[in-house]
Parts: sequence; C-alpha cells; structure tokens
Amino acid sequence: MDVRNTPELDTAIRILTLREHSVYELQNKLIQRNVAPEKIEHILAHLIELNYLSDERFAEAYTAERIRKGEGPLKIRANLLQRRIDRSLAERMIARDELFWLEKAQGVLKRRLRSIRDDPEIFSSEWSKCLRFLEGRGFPSHIARQAMADI
Repeated sequence: MDVRNTPELDTAIRILTLREHSVYELQNKLIQRNVAPEKIEHILAHLIELNYLSDERFAEAYTAERIRKGEGPLKIRANLLQRRIDRSLAERMIARDELFWLEKAQGVLKRRLRSIRDDPEIFSSEWSKCLRFLEGRGFPSHIARQAMADI
C-alpha cells in the first residue's frame, strides 16, 4: 500500500515534528486519530525507512531529558519499557557507572534539601523522607543511601 502523500502520513509527520516518539507511541496517536490499522502499519514502516521514526533515537532523547529532570535509572528504564522500547536498548540507555548515578542523586537531593540543610535537627528527621524521595525518583536504594551519607 502506497502511503506517500496521504493525509495520514502528513498527520504522522506533524506529530513527529513536535518531539521524538517511539513506534508504539506514534501508533497509539494514529489510532486515536482514527487512522485505519492497515494504513498505520504501512505509515510506520515508511517513516522508519525514511529514518523519521527511530526507537533508538527516541530512547536517547527520552533518557537525556529524564536525567536532566533528575530521574534515576530504575524509573527511566520502567518508562522506556512502558513505551515498548526493547529491554536491551533500555538497558543500554541507562548503562552508566555508579558514580554517575550517585552524582545525579546527590544533585537532586541538594536541590531538595536546600532550605533545611543548615538545620541538623530538621535534616535528621527528614532522612527517611529523603530516601523515599530518591527511590521514588528511580534511584536504587544503595545509591540513595550513599547520596544521603555524602551530603
């Protein structure tokens, strides 16, 4: 089926101009716009062939953005898998040494504790909250504990 110069292809390209999307995300957006399923398959294949759509490029952009926002490797991996990114690609995106993730956790923690850092009494009472906060951000518990110890 030739999908070149179709309104459905134009819609898909407009969606991709806003940001990178995974194949799964774009497929869902086209379904929401009532594009026929058999056309979606051909549109996705055409966009992949043109290199307009790439799960790897999406995963790189998504990971960089989430790291910038202070998310840890566990949360980033879970979100990539939720977007149907291949497990090995997701693992490759978060494969950094522990020191990298420790530094990121410390940065997140410092921003969080900026107002209470100078009051040791309040700081100690916030210890468990901070651990839960970092774990909620997707940092492994051993990295969260190390970050807390180093602050």
